[in-house]
Amino acid sequence: MKLSEESVDKPTANKESTHLPVLMFIHGESFDWNAGSAYDGSVLASFANLVVVTINYRLGVL
Repeated sequence: MKLSEESVDKPTANKESTHLPVLMFIHGESFDWNAGSAYDGSVLASFANLVVVTINYRLGVL
């Protein structure tokens, strides 16, 4: 399993708590094309003070 830094968005300033909630987003909608990188979680992470994780997975052969 490979973790890319561009798939994890976290708040820049940690307020009072050292534990933050995690939102894991798995893209869907179509089994022909899509990517988790199309969904920018940085705005949600900064306003909601949580960690946003998006994943990519292969839908077919290379």
